Amino acid sequence: MKSRLRSWFQAIGPGIITAALVFGPSKMTITSQLGADYGFALLWIVIVAIFFMMAYTSMAARIGSATQQSLLSTIKQRWGKVVAVTIGGCIFLVTASFQAGNAAGTGISISELTGISPRASIMLFSLLAIGLLFFRSFYKLLEIFMTAMVLIMLFSFVATLFLAAPDWSAVATGLRPSLPNGSEVLVVAFIASCFSIVGAFYQSYLVQENRRVSVIANQVLNKDRSMAGMLILGFMSKTVMICGDSIMHPTGI
Repeated sequence: MKSRLRSWFQAIGPGIITAALVFGPSKMTITSQLGADYGFALLWIVIVAIFFMMAYTSMAARIGSATQQSLLSTIKQRWGKVVAVTIGGCIFLVTASFQAGNAAGTGISISELTGISPRASIMLFSLLAIGLLFFRSFYKLLEIFMTAMVLIMLFSFVATLFLAAPDWSAVATGLRPSLPNGSEVLVVAFIASCFSIVGAFYQSYLVQENRRVSVIANQVLNKDRSMAGMLILGFMSKTVMICGDSIMHPTGI
C-alpha cells in the first residue's frame, strides 16, 4: 500500500501540469467573482465541472498510454484527414490565443517588477519558453517546475482560506444545487474554463512523454495520474471561491 501510494505521488506529473494549464488567470478571475458576487451558492458547480474534466482527461490519458502515436494521428486513422486537420486547427487557435494571454500577463508582471518595457518582457520570455523545447530534459524540468508552482499556489490558497475564517456551516449549503439570478454567464464561463478539450489532448501527449522518460509511468494507472491533477484543480477552485465569499462578498467588492 505504501509503495503504491509513493508511486502514485511520483507519477502524477502529467495531471499536475494539466491542472496548472487549466487554472490560469481566467480561472482565478472567474472563481473570485463567483464567490464575491454569489457567496457560497455556486460551490456545487465545481464538482460538476471537475467530474466532466476528469472523464475527458482520464480517457485522453488512457489513449496516450495505449498508443505509440499522437491523439490526432489516431483520429486521422479513425475518421479521416479532414476531421483531424479541422480539430488540429481549432486546437492550434485555442492554444495560440491562450498563450498570447499568458505572454501578455507575464510581460506586464515582469514590467511592473523591473520597469522593463512590457513588449520587451513578452518577447524575452516567449523566446525563453520556445528555447526550452530544444532541451532533451525539457519534460522533467517542466514537471518539476510546474509541480513546485502548484504547491506554492496550494499553500497560498490554503493560508488565505484559514486567514479568511469562513463559516463552514454556510460553506456546506453551497453544495446544494441552485442558480442565483444573473449568475448564468459566470457559470458557463467557469464550466467552459474547466471543460478543456485542449487540456485533455495535452494530457495524452504528457502521458506519452512521461512514459519515455520514466519507468514509473508503467506502474500506476493512468486514471490515477489524470484524476490527481483534476482533484487539485477542483480544490484550488473551491478554495478561491470560498475566499472570495469570505473576504469580498461581505464588503460588496
